[in-house]
Amino acid sequence: MLQIQSDVLMGVVNVMAKSARKAALGERLLFIKTTKDQVSFYFNGTEISVEKRIDAKVSKQFEIATTVPEIEKKVSALPKDETIEISLEKSTLDMKWGRGSKISVEVVKEKSPLIEIPELVETVRWGPNVLHGIARMMTPFAAPFNPGMKNPSIAGPNFQKDALTGEVFVRATDAYKGLTISAGKMDWFSEQCTIDTASLNAVAEVIASDAEVEVGMNEEKSLFVFRAGNTTAVAQVIVGAFPNIDGMYNTNTNSAWHFDRQELLELCRRVKKLAAVRQAKLEIRIIDGKVHAVIPKVLKQQLGVSVDGTPVEFAVNAEFLELAANVFRTEDITLHVPSNQKPLTLTSEEAPSIKALVAQMMLNG
Repeated sequence: MLQIQSDVLMGVVNVMAKSARKAALGERLLFIKTTKDQVSFYFNGTEISVEKRIDAKVSKQFEIATTVPEIEKKVSALPKDETIEISLEKSTLDMKWGRGSKISVEVVKEKSPLIEIPELVETVRWGPNVLHGIARMMTPFAAPFNPGMKNPSIAGPNFQKDALTGEVFVRATDAYKGLTISAGKMDWFSEQCTIDTASLNAVAEVIASDAEVEVGMNEEKSLFVFRAGNTTAVAQVIVGAFPNIDGMYNTNTNSAWHFDRQELLELCRRVKKLAAVRQAKLEIRIIDGKVHAVIPKVLKQQLGVSVDGTPVEFAVNAEFLELAANVFRTEDITLHVPSNQKPLTLTSEEAPSIKALVAQMMLNG
């Protein structure tokens, strides 16, 4: 039996449920276990395990499991600003308040040990917003993880620290688009490593964006440990050689197109709305000496862009281009267009720490 404020309970169950969904667990079970003066909420998956502990008045200890949808729904129905008394009653976990009111949560016959924290041989600290910024920026550029993929190292951001300069680079690619950032506000280990985006986003859900995060690695270089306050997550390191996407960036092309970034974003969104197929193909054409955005038989829009060098017409997936342009947060952006169908390189003088790649599409006619 334990007592806890309803708002506190709602908060922890809400973030744990979101984290479990982001972790893409096959069977989403949430375990609850009490100690002398705390209660732990945790889940264990193949790639990641997460535990969040909160202080509570515990008079009788218990250990139960329930499904994430069940406890999320039941806890969300609790009244606010109430002291909730929680007790285990045979096959239900009863949440009581007021004059005999209660909501019962169905439990399942499953047990799982609390998360085992491996001995760490290296640790680094990330300041506020670093974890969430990395998760937000890199996730759209990584490939979705699946057990049969040829190179699992592209299923999440790859971290590397330059041994000479100490500069940390974070990279992601799915073979159609890519992103490299020089992360000046974070540290990393001597090992180049990848963490899958599902695990990274699961961690970001349970740790506040303004919290400082300790990141550790075990001796075998097989596990990451994230800690902030009473929250701990243990995630698998993805094994595999990350592709050399830095060798694909090319800013020495014969054609460099300078766009107003907001206008480029609006154009990409317009093309996505108008495109008849899922792959929204944007063509950039020179028509009567003027630059136009084209969807054959659908859109012809003159663009106010400047071009250095010899203009090279090209086609690109508007959705991918929008994702890449959205990362920069600058006024202007430059698309370096090679004439050999290799990927476009996106840069901005206002954000020299960011480079992006977007694959070209076949330009018909």
